[in-house]
Amino acid sequence: MMRRLLIAAALIAACLAPPARAEDLAPPARAEELAFSLPEARRLAVMAGLSGNGPAAALLAAELLRHDPKDGAALLAMAAAHMTRSDWPAALRDSRRAFGLTDDPRYRYQAARVAAVSALAGERRLQSQFWLRRAADLAPTDADRAKIERQFAALRAETPWRYRFDLSVMPSSNVNGGADSPYNIIEGVPLVGVLSGSARALSGVVAQGNASASYRFHRTDTAQTSLTGALYLKHVTLSDEAKTLAPGFDASRLGVVSLDFGLSHAVRIGRPEAGAALRFDGGLRDYWQGGDRIYTALKGGAMYTARLAERLRFTGQVAAQRRFYTDSTHGFVGSVSGALSYTFGNGAAVTAMLGYTASNTPNPVFDSTGYIGKISYAPGKPVLGMDLSAGLGASHTDYADYSLGFIPVPGGRQDDALFLDLEATFTSIEYAGFSPSLRLRRTLTRSNVSRYDTDEWAVSVGIASNF
Repeated sequence: MMRRLLIAAALIAACLAPPARAEDLAPPARAEELAFSLPEARRLAVMAGLSGNGPAAALLAAELLRHDPKDGAALLAMAAAHMTRSDWPAALRDSRRAFGLTDDPRYRYQAARVAAVSALAGERRLQSQFWLRRAADLAPTDADRAKIERQFAALRAETPWRYRFDLSVMPSSNVNGGADSPYNIIEGVPLVGVLSGSARALSGVVAQGNASASYRFHRTDTAQTSLTGALYLKHVTLSDEAKTLAPGFDASRLGVVSLDFGLSHAVRIGRPEAGAALRFDGGLRDYWQGGDRIYTALKGGAMYTARLAERLRFTGQVAAQRRFYTDSTHGFVGSVSGALSYTFGNGAAVTAMLGYTASNTPNPVFDSTGYIGKISYAPGKPVLGMDLSAGLGASHTDYADYSLGFIPVPGGRQDDALFLDLEATFTSIEYAGFSPSLRLRRTLTRSNVSRYDTDEWAVSVGIASNF
């Protein structure tokens, strides 16, 4: 076997060597007299395969695999040889095996690259995206990683299917939006109520999952149309302390299931360098809480974005829902918002957002209008291996016809909230382009109805995509 290996290595070395000069054309030494170590033979096989010399790579890879069927480098060389013959299923099979069998990061990187190319050529676009993500994990230089990210973006743009998954687990001091105080005090009313345990702030853990998918079925140079779907799940678990405070409270009442189906149409407006685009969305939503269907909604919206200057971008959105409740009543919820984002020369970005909402419900007590403002900042570059962002905001909500039982609230109910968000994505810890993320949220709400005075700390752990 070793004699065949040496002969194959010598042939490949000759194939990879630069052209000889006339004065160097002396009779060659016998192949048996050449000495190649196994690592050198592996390196020659991989070099031959990646340089497009399929027959030579297959010859040496076959000998290496005869010696060790689990030789990851030899499988990589064989995968590259299959690629030169456009045998994409075999190339994908062997590159995947090579990735799992070798510990050498250089070979794992090349195996992921070969798998990505083979999957794409075999019309397996989602698999190709996955292997590009694995290659990005192992990119030897920043330039190589940036190139892979560009290739991934181009491939994702060409892929009609798009998926997104968000998972988070959030310990919270107030999972039910309960009050800080055991008393219910209404400004302007000389009465004091006592709140039940379930109306108080209950601590616990909120687990949330959000999965969405879209399929682009029509595209032109300036527009595209997609079918969309989304599923949102929320599950709440109470702490032992909360169970003691509200022993009869069923946390499943806070659970939510929301299912959306719709249609989205996006169109580019004006000159490409202006970066202006308009998107229209419409569809249906089915909303359940505590195991009961609450409403079905017709929903629609639009978003406009444009570059106002070299580093300044505007984004405006409008959305509306017509809700049909299970008791045959109906309601309406609408919102409009605008945001300006400025990107500095070092990549840092600051965004300012203002929004307005209005709702009309079957019970006039909960009809409301509200305003929200938020300023957020992101450094643009990792800090201590983390991508950081921070946001500070405030909101005001007015319930003009609010009453508590038979007691009307003078001037209606007004809630004012302040909130702070800090988020870190640990990019130094990465798998397939995904990294763990941590989000801290602090919310303080004050109302003229003390039942709605709330104070919440929440920490959310999730997973974020790095590109």
